[in-house]
Amino acid sequence: MALMSLVGCKESNKVVEGEPRGAIETKIIEDDTPSGGKAEAESAQSRYLAVTHSYTLRVPSDAVESLQSRHLKICAELHCTVMESAVDHEYSGWMEAHTKLRIQPQGLAKLVAELASPPAVITAHSTTTEDKTVAVLDVDKRLESKVALRDRLLALLHNAGTVKVTDLVTAERELSDVQGEIESLTAVRDYLRTQTDTILVNIRYDGRAAETDLDLKMLWQAFHGFGRSMVDGAASLVSVIAFLLPWAPVMTLLIWAARKIWRRRRTR
Repeated sequence: MALMSLVGCKESNKVVEGEPRGAIETKIIEDDTPSGGKAEAESAQSRYLAVTHSYTLRVPSDAVESLQSRHLKICAELHCTVMESAVDHEYSGWMEAHTKLRIQPQGLAKLVAELASPPAVITAHSTTTEDKTVAVLDVDKRLESKVALRDRLLALLHNAGTVKVTDLVTAERELSDVQGEIESLTAVRDYLRTQTDTILVNIRYDGRAAETDLDLKMLWQAFHGFGRSMVDGAASLVSVIAFLLPWAPVMTLLIWAARKIWRRRRTR
């Protein structure tokens, strides 16, 4: 508290030199109040929304990779940021791919037009919106407060000749802490602004080899299920044999004894 009071005094002394006190007070009011009111008005009118568009494209299997490459090239022309891009080769000629990117709102229409161009067909589209207004305004307010505190601490250190050594040491330590908080808040602010200033687009490419590919898929699934059933049956049989094997001598002896008794009765 003592250091903060000293910081406030130093800031006031810097303004006082060469001006009457009444002029100083008027100047402070004119500098601070309108800017704060303007910031609050702008904050009240602003909403920060994180928008996500997801598209599923039906594409011929042999065109998946070339089409994805074409979309990535268009994305580069629109200065968007590619976050993920992958191609998966499936069974029976099937192929799937996906791309995740961030794009400026003004470039979305051109990208969507390209997504809908042949040979692709958009089979699904969804949009989600998340309101980030509270988080953005909170970070901005905290960052503004920390920057103001840093400026006061710097002003105090620049006038070190009139400050006690212990206060200077405390000011330097607090300045280091405040600077770290500013960097952390700045990173959070930039991340939130990226989410709200750009649009996240998820693109899924569903590549189909041929019209009869659906039957081949069902046949492959049937063979897969048959093989799995065979393996499960064999595993069960091995388990039964492993359980009965230790009892084999006893069972053999019982069978031999039963047959001997049956023969004796038969001879009588």
